[in-house]
Amino acid sequence: MSAREEIATAASTVEGIRVTPYYRQITKPGEGFVSMGPRQRGDNGFGYVAEWIVLVALPQDLKAAEVWLDANLEPLMAAIDTEIVVQSATPDTFTFRDGATTNAVAITGVREA
Repeated sequence: MSAREEIATAASTVEGIRVTPYYRQITKPGEGFVSMGPRQRGDNGFGYVAEWIVLVALPQDLKAAEVWLDANLEPLMAAIDTEIVVQSATPDTFTFRDGATTNAVAITGVREA
């Protein structure tokens, strides 16, 4: 199983969360996908550390989005932390490739590449 698949599978263990390994247009709260971030060489000069981002759609109403985060963010981060070392979770507006936008949370972490 690839790193993407492992991360998506871990995230999807949380009730109401469905994360796919690759980009797709997410429209419903709890839908998401895994995206690769930068890969950086370790300080020792050997190997790489890969950054991964799990993007999960939130409700479009801001109050509902905050309520969703209160109920789901901690279990989601804990599930993802089994596959990557979670470094941050940032609620924001995500712009799709076609220009559409959605409220989402980006959970970022690293693991050896």
